[in-house]
Amino acid sequence: MKPADLGLLDATPIITPAMSDILACRLNQVTRHGHSASADDARGPYLILRDSMAPLGDAISMLHGPATLLTPHEQAVCRKRIIKAIAMQMAGLDTLDRALTKGDGS
Repeated sequence: MKPADLGLLDATPIITPAMSDILACRLNQVTRHGHSASADDARGPYLILRDSMAPLGDAISMLHGPATLLTPHEQAVCRKRIIKAIAMQMAGLDTLDRALTKGDGS
C-alpha cells in the first residue's frame, strides 16, 4: 500500500509533530519515570490502558465545546494530556504484544 492509497500526499511527513511528541513522551515515561518494558509487563496491559483513561478523560472534558474557545494555556494542557494518554496506550499495546508473543495473554 502506498501513502497515496491512505489519502496521504507524497509531501506529507510520515512523522508528524504530534507523533514526535507522543514518542518523546513515551521515552520520558521510560527514562524519567521508570516505565520500562519489564515494569510495564509486571503491571500488564489492562492496568496501563485503564490508567490512560484519566488524562484522556480530562482532555475530552476540556473539549466539550470548540477547541478554539480554549485559552492558549488550556489548549496546551489539553494537547499534553492527549499526548500522555496516547503514549500510555502505546505502552499498553507493546505490553499486550509481548504477552501474546510469550503466549500468556495477560
